[in-house]
This record gives sequence, C-alpha cells and structure tokens, in this order.
Amino acid sequence: MKSPELYDHSLNCSFVEFDGGYFAFPLIDSLYPIAVNKPPIGLGFMSKEYKKMDVKERCSSGLFIKRFKISASFVWLAILNASTKELTVIKHNRSTGENRTSEVLFPDALNMQVDFDPVNPDYILYPGRSGHLYRRMMF
Repeated sequence: MKSPELYDHSLNCSFVEFDGGYFAFPLIDSLYPIAVNKPPIGLGFMSKEYKKMDVKERCSSGLFIKRFKISASFVWLAILNASTKELTVIKHNRSTGENRTSEVLFPDALNMQVDFDPVNPDYILYPGRSGHLYRRMMF
C-alpha cells in the first residue's frame, strides 16, 4: 500500500509513531518500514469489521496506536480505545504472529502519555497525578 493510501485509512499523518526503523499510523494494524528493502509487519489486532470501516467510523470507534516498541523478536503496542478509555498493551511475536494482550483501565487514558520501559518493554511507564513516573508490569 502506498503512503497516500495509508493516509486515507488513517486519522491524520501528524499522529504517526516511529521506532526501530518502522512507523505506525494510529488506525492501521501494520508497521511500515522507513527503508525500502524491508517488508511491513502485520500485527493482526484489528477485527475484519473494523478494517472495513471508513476513517470517520474508525475515529468514532476510537482505536489508536499511541506507542510501539520494536525488537528483533517482538513488537509491543499501546492501543487506546477512546470510547471506553481502555488502554490495551499487545505483545506481538514476530516469528509466530501470536498476540498476547493486557488491558488496563486508566481514569484519564485519553490524555495519558504512555511509553515502554527501554530496559524491559514488558513494562509501561506513565505519569501519575502527583507528577511521579509509574512503572507497571504488563507481561
């Protein structure tokens, strides 16, 4: 799929996330390489019904890739469901294609900044109301 077509299926190119030589659009469940000689990584976390929706329907459903971290073996994704305020963290095995999920309800997930621990991405990092940085095990 060419980049202009990707923009048509996504909310806005300004929400693009980057890591490890790949980029992700918020409403698409594949990672695309920056380099031309690498294939995309299909993540398979979106339902077939969701993929058939147009951008407006996808936006109202509220599934957004907030962050991802990539390694040679795994891809970790933080997915926000804006309608339920549920943050789902997915650990995708690149060799088997298997996805493990861990769901967390946060009171202010819409505005929450989340990142993966650079030492161990099985943990997420997020700020608390008191200004402290919290680390939570997801897998």
